[in-house]
Amino acid sequence: MVNILRITKRYFNKITYLLLLGIVVTYHYTPPLTAEPSENKRDTVHPNPREIRHLHQEHEGFEVQIQEDEKDVDIFSSTKDDAEDEGPQSPTPKTQSREAASEPRRPAANVLLLSSIGRSGSSFLGGLLNSHPGAFYIFEPLHLLEAWHRLTEATARESFKQIFTCNIRSALLKPLMKESRFTIRNSYRSLCKSNGTCYDPVEMNRVCSQHSMRIVKTIRTRVAWLVPLLKDPDIDLKILHLVRDPRASVISAAKQWDVRPERKCANLEEDLQSGRLLNDLFPGRYMAIRYEDLCEDPDGMAKIIFSFLGYRDIPPSTLRFLRISTSTDIEKSFGIQRDTTKQQQKWRQEITAEQLRDIEGACASAIAAVGFNLFKDLETARNLSVPLYDVAKAGRFFPYYDGR
Repeated sequence: MVNILRITKRYFNKITYLLLLGIVVTYHYTPPLTAEPSENKRDTVHPNPREIRHLHQEHEGFEVQIQEDEKDVDIFSSTKDDAEDEGPQSPTPKTQSREAASEPRRPAANVLLLSSIGRSGSSFLGGLLNSHPGAFYIFEPLHLLEAWHRLTEATARESFKQIFTCNIRSALLKPLMKESRFTIRNSYRSLCKSNGTCYDPVEMNRVCSQHSMRIVKTIRTRVAWLVPLLKDPDIDLKILHLVRDPRASVISAAKQWDVRPERKCANLEEDLQSGRLLNDLFPGRYMAIRYEDLCEDPDGMAKIIFSFLGYRDIPPSTLRFLRISTSTDIEKSFGIQRDTTKQQQKWRQEITAEQLRDIEGACASAIAAVGFNLFKDLETARNLSVPLYDVAKAGRFFPYYDGR
């Protein structure tokens, strides 16, 4: 009789357990009839992997492929309707006025500012972003990795991820600290001078995590390299791609380095095409900006940039930066103080006939892609009544362009 009771109790417990488990499973996996919009894309419910079509887009070496398997579902499965269910999205620059009255958007936690060619004004735009009171700004973290011949697509992405997740480790910390006065441009820099805590990754990561926005500025990466970072659920990343008329960039860079315009302009075009694909795959996460537009209207472009990053207003500290940095005649080769109204087309009075011939010959399609006219001869280049802008082409890569 005792044995029968024990057996009965054992099976009763198992049956009770299975019933409770069924209730829990049903609760967690039965989708609600209506779902509240998610403010975090990682929380969004995605469609079945079998419903996702195979997408293969390729352009001049840039390849993005969407596979019909589990690992790619939560990255590329959002349709237009899904985007509307995911809560407020960053508007395109053309919709700034309409979005002004909408509910607040969540500002970007991480910003990557890149330029395809050096001497394109990225230091100035980086300074503008760094004027935000919550900025943790790292300047050219790949500089020494390139000098040590350790820069690859993989090492670049890993370096960016360590900064954006405030998980900087010894492999990246060594080049950062080797030239800390060059790379570290935030409040942590004062600690480097006072007690040497720069060399403590724990302390650096603690300070990093206390800032609301981490910014990396680089001229040593390609747009196509950044796809895995945009797919990474641990990184809330937005990309600002700053470009400039290649004629201006090349003659400026030629004062310091040996520059090959063919290679630089090929990279610029490829990066712009890659950026268009990124914009299609990750709406609201990538924006190309022309340095010339920033020079012509610093306040207006600052509003567009900060709106893209999720801010309603320009911070007062950024307004002060603009007031101080855009109205001075004191200019240094690697400084950020610029009289932007003079800077915009200054190169037209500096370029030589030989430089004009060589650069326009090597970069004609890149110049057109950025939305500028070819001059072909020095007399035309010097004549400022001949317009620089090609209005018909400018909107191709720069959605904010308004015919200026």
